[in-house]
Amino acid sequence: LSTTSADEMDFWLSRFVFEIRRQDGNEYPAKTLYNIVAAILRHFREDLNRYDMNFLDKSDIRFAQFRKALDARMKELTARGVGVVKHQADPLTPEDEEKLWTTET
Repeated sequence: LSTTSADEMDFWLSRFVFEIRRQDGNEYPAKTLYNIVAAILRHFREDLNRYDMNFLDKSDIRFAQFRKALDARMKELTARGVGVVKHQADPLTPEDEEKLWTTET
């Protein structure tokens, strides 16, 4: 990785975001996928001293294909509800509603 070119990284990262899975074979949620990519970027900077590429920077056109792939994958996962948890209150029962009315709450 210390000698990988921007073109190679663009290609392989694009494939990576569509193929990565958890150990149990399930897909990662979109936010987790983004965090994994951010961790790879941090590894490039901190461990490999590679500050010459930032594949998350929209102004770096060398990684446009990768960013497009990441965006598409994240939208796909979100649309399918992977990792999306809806927080919703349980509806009130008629008894609960009556109790609220009688206690003037």
